[in-house]
Amino acid sequence: MQSASARSVTFLTGLLIRAMIESHYYKSDLLKYADSFELRSERQLWREDSLAKAEKQFFVGMFFVRKMIESVKVTDACKKTTHAVSRKKISPSMKITDFMRHDLMDYLDDESWNEEKVAVLQICDKVIHTWVNLPSRDDGSGLAGFILTTDKYRNSEIWFVPTKTIVEIFRQFGNSYPRSTESKRDVHGNIKYYRSE
Repeated sequence: MQSASARSVTFLTGLLIRAMIESHYYKSDLLKYADSFELRSERQLWREDSLAKAEKQFFVGMFFVRKMIESVKVTDACKKTTHAVSRKKISPSMKITDFMRHDLMDYLDDESWNEEKVAVLQICDKVIHTWVNLPSRDDGSGLAGFILTTDKYRNSEIWFVPTKTIVEIFRQFGNSYPRSTESKRDVHGNIKYYRSE
């Protein structure tokens, strides 16, 4: 008969194995989403159901990416990546409210967008807290990306996340499997050092 300590070791080992398998399922979905967005960049069906599917994949995929970062399922190098987005400051004369979402359209066409490299975690947070998320078309009828803003910043800033950036992030995180991890705790049990390669 197994001792209590032997059973707990078996149980903990099982948890660790399941945690590793769990990340595989998220990552394989990210790779499928990347393939889907690559196809959409060439040709997008502009029907409502197709756009809804793209929006869901964008939102859920970025949530998966943040989960990978927070649960330490990717390498440090992957977590620290930056990616291209465009940002624009706005200052509407009247506050944009839930009843006036269409007023954001007035700020999309001029040339005052600034392309920047932004930390992947910041992109995830913007998408997860999005208030408006508008698909954008390119000249060849493909999906160029998404224009979005959050509830907190809807009267001060809008973002454009290109499809190319979405594909890049999903592929990178879908293929990131750390080979080794190392951590140290202080005397109170708090992690003061963590590395994942």
